[in-house]
Amino acid sequence: MSRANIVFKSRSERDRERENDLLKNYREIGIAAIAAAAHKSCRGDGMSEAKPQAANSQKAK
Repeated sequence: MSRANIVFKSRSERDRERENDLLKNYREIGIAAIAAAAHKSCRGDGMSEAKPQAANSQKAK
């Protein structure tokens, strides 16, 4: 019985380590994705500039 408890404890420790590693990786990926999205919205992707130009061309008519 005590032997089964030792195996169970070591398995849960490995699982916790794996979960911590996954959480750390997801956090790093999430931070990078948020930074990339913020950078894209700040620099403009061309789509935001197309709308005012279309509005100006309608006023010229």
